[in-house]
Amino acid sequence: PGARGTLATAGAGTSSTGGAGGRWHDAGRDAGCAGAPGGRGRRASIGRVRRYLLATSGHPNYGDELITAAWLRHLARRFPDDEVVLDSPQAGGTAALHGDLHPRLRCVDTVFRVAEEAGSHDPWQVAAFVRGAVHDHGAAPRWAAGLRLLEGADVVHVLGGG
Repeated sequence: PGARGTLATAGAGTSSTGGAGGRWHDAGRDAGCAGAPGGRGRRASIGRVRRYLLATSGHPNYGDELITAAWLRHLARRFPDDEVVLDSPQAGGTAALHGDLHPRLRCVDTVFRVAEEAGSHDPWQVAAFVRGAVHDHGAAPRWAAGLRLLEGADVVHVLGGG
C-alpha cells in the first residue's frame, strides 16, 4: 500500500522529477493524469478523486498563502467534486484563511506532525520516516487516521515557493 496516485507540483521553482510511490508530473498538465477525471486512474471511472496537497500555509506567510489560495481556486473551478485534503503545519490557520476556497476541502497537519516524530533533523531521515509511516501506520499510530487519507490519495500536490 501507499500513496498510489500522481505527484503534482505548484509554485515558484518547482519541477517534475521521478518519485516516491507514484508517477510525478507537472501540475500544468493535471487534467491528463492518471487518477484525474478523464484520466486513466482507478477513481476516474467510479467517482471522486482525492487530491492531497502539502503546503506550508497557515502561519500566515503572504507568498505561501497566495500560492495555496490560487491552487485551491484552480481546483475548485476544474475539479469541484474532488475531495481536497490540505496538509499544512498550521491546519487551524489554514482552515481559517482558505476554508471556503474549495467546496470539499479538509485541512489537516498529518505529515508535519509525523515529521516531528522522526527523531532527526536530517531531511532525508525525516522523509524516510514519513514514507515508512505511510506504509506502516504503527510507526506513528497517533496519526493513523490522517495517514490513511494520504495513503488513499489519487494525486499529491506539493505547493510552495522557491
